[in-house]
Amino acid sequence: KKLLLIFGIVGIMVACGKVELTTNEYKKDLLEKVLYKHDAEATKKYDEIIAKLKEQAKDRKEKAITELDKWNEEEKLVRAMTPFDPVKAGVYDTPTANVVNEY
Repeated sequence: KKLLLIFGIVGIMVACGKVELTTNEYKKDLLEKVLYKHDAEATKKYDEIIAKLKEQAKDRKEKAITELDKWNEEEKLVRAMTPFDPVKAGVYDTPTANVVNEY
């Protein structure tokens, strides 16, 4: 029984230190929710993932550093690919405010 307990504890310790890898599609979906929909749950999940990766990167875990870089690259892509909406950004009050009348 003691052996099983020891193996169980070692297994938990190994699992806790594992780097969480995610797909680019997951990163994109989560970042869109965080950046454009201001989803509180998605923001909390994103913050947890990034904090864990940064902590693991401090320990020089190569996979964590690589995954953190992938998150940063995906964020740049999401920001670049999302069209700028002047109404949502507050530049114009209404969607038709930027229409120029030619009279």
